[in-house]
Amino acid sequence: MEIVFFSKNKLASLFLKKSIKKIGHNCNCAYTLSEMIRYIRQKNPEIVFSDTRLINLYGFDVDAHLKVMKAQFAYYDLYKDYFSGKPMPESDVFLPIIEKYTLFLEIQNYKNQNKSEQTLILRRKKLQHHHIILLQHFFQNPNIKIPSNNLINLFWSKKFQNRIDTIESENHLNTLYSYVSQVKKFLMDSEMEIDISRSGKGFYTCYIEE
Repeated sequence: MEIVFFSKNKLASLFLKKSIKKIGHNCNCAYTLSEMIRYIRQKNPEIVFSDTRLINLYGFDVDAHLKVMKAQFAYYDLYKDYFSGKPMPESDVFLPIIEKYTLFLEIQNYKNQNKSEQTLILRRKKLQHHHIILLQHFFQNPNIKIPSNNLINLFWSKKFQNRIDTIESENHLNTLYSYVSQVKKFLMDSEMEIDISRSGKGFYTCYIEE
């Protein structure tokens, strides 16, 4: 099945593409309106997903522009939660993937949320603040080796010293191991197509792209 996904968030798009390919379908990611229209014409997709939350459309009405073409495929705008066109095939398969994409965005944009929204995310996902900070750092640095010391400094840099003066560096490392283990379990339980692994002594890598 051919699928087109339109979003400005390239990393989140690659995550969604990987999730879709894992279930045996092909996904083309478009980052501009012209790319999306070109893929639709070239690939003849059965589903078109779009996420317009990060896109300044300058008055451009995507829905109106696709009105003629939408009879050919299922169209779903994630931001507006708006569905039109043909019935979505395998919706029971694709909607959980969209939920994972939304979770990915929530974690990626956690620092930009106000405190009440952050609290809601933590409560809904049964996470703690340090889990989100760690996941966010991994998401911002995908597919590269990250030194453990860089991760330790997320929590125990000088500005946090008033909380952890009595903790030695070895304990920091042990705590980091625990944090990483907990976020790996969260990703596994959430069936996210993301893997965090040790990559040599003193390094971690978060594998997101193909």
